[in-house]
Amino acid sequence: MATLVAIAVRRIRLPCTVALVLVGLFIAIRRPLDIEVTPELILALFVPPLVFEAAFHLDFRLLRDDLPHPDAGCAWMTLCWSLWGLRLR
Repeated sequence: MATLVAIAVRRIRLPCTVALVLVGLFIAIRRPLDIEVTPELILALFVPPLVFEAAFHLDFRLLRDDLPHPDAGCAWMTLCWSLWGLRLR
């Protein structure tokens, strides 16, 4: 099913993830299943493919231009980890 959606999406120029969500909603409306949707289920099944797709199509040149200097990020990370360690003490 996902392959058919991917082929159709190329012709209409819609992001694959959006098309998959729309097809999934259509199928769920036509044949509803008795499944309890919990936050853990969403985090485990839906978020990772969406994050992967976004990272896969990321323009690294734009990302590099938007991010601050790497040393600033390392300093913030060291500070956060230090504060976290003090909190656990």
